[in-house]
Amino acid sequence: MADLVEALGNDPEEWFWSRLRTVTFHLPFGEQSALLGAVLDVGPLPIGGGIETVNPVPWSLTSPWESTYGASVRYIVDLARPERSLRVIPAGTSGNVMSPHYRDQVDLWMNGTYRPFLLSPEEVARDQRYVTRLVPP
Repeated sequence: MADLVEALGNDPEEWFWSRLRTVTFHLPFGEQSALLGAVLDVGPLPIGGGIETVNPVPWSLTSPWESTYGASVRYIVDLARPERSLRVIPAGTSGNVMSPHYRDQVDLWMNGTYRPFLLSPEEVARDQRYVTRLVPP
């Protein structure tokens, strides 16, 4: 109780799990340097959930308020109508900090909302913005 009062104040009506629990999306370079982490990492962000919930967000005993991992991708696939399927990933589709897609799905992931999950070649072609070609030397 003393820890909760210290962290959250005297009023239990104001004690919310997400005020204590956080999640940070670390890039490998961000974990190696606090300076790079300040630029590259996404978070810390408040998060609810627990290991037994629909949104499992486990933690370690040595750091009980920081989530150590969670869902890396969420899908809702409509097998009868695949074109209505949805998905979201935790941060964004790019590991490049200069890309507009670096953090573009954080709010969706945090709020439990989704983007269309394009499954057919035609849908992908209509939505395509860039092409990366990997050509062997």
